[in-house]
Amino acid sequence: MTLPDRTQFLVSSFIGVLAACCIAKAGATDKPVIAPKAALTVTLVKPQTRALTSALFANGSVAAWQEASVSAEVSGLRLIDINAQVGDVVKKGQILARFSQDTLNAEITATKAQLTEAQASAEEAKSNAQRARDLAQQGFYSAQAISQAASQEKAALARLEAAKANLTLQDIRLQNSVLRAPDGGVITARNATIGSVVAAGVELFRMNRLGRLEWRGEVTT
Repeated sequence: MTLPDRTQFLVSSFIGVLAACCIAKAGATDKPVIAPKAALTVTLVKPQTRALTSALFANGSVAAWQEASVSAEVSGLRLIDINAQVGDVVKKGQILARFSQDTLNAEITATKAQLTEAQASAEEAKSNAQRARDLAQQGFYSAQAISQAASQEKAALARLEAAKANLTLQDIRLQNSVLRAPDGGVITARNATIGSVVAAGVELFRMNRLGRLEWRGEVTT
């Protein structure tokens, strides 16, 4: 092989090797990059309604929803009538029992007489005070006499107001001599006895309000 031919061979070999290196490098560059695998993945789903079956075990008892104590609001009166028994269904305002009203009626009569007397005394005292003021203007009454007449007028008016208040109190006691149900419900207990004289605040009946019952249970864990 001559020198020119050898030189041409070496150049061709170099070009071939260089082309092979370029192709290999290009192939390495075009290779896809693999992303790292995610440690946590999230999947989106559409919400759905499903029935959850679960069983609970509990122990308990059935009791009245609310109990009302019906007590006497008057003292020293004799019980003469009972209109409700255990198990009766009653309405609000229904009469459960009655007390004797003889004593109350006598007290009301006496109070009315006291009221009439107080009204007369008040009118007289008011007239005397006005007369004293008129005469004082003419110089016939002293300041002390006018003051005394005015004091008597105020005292008479105070006794009149007290008599009116006493009559109102007697009327309230008369109304309370009839025992009524505070609400609708079922009578669950009766302590009232015909002929007994009870004090104010003593329970005579107990009732389950509205007749409602509730279950009170304890859930075990």
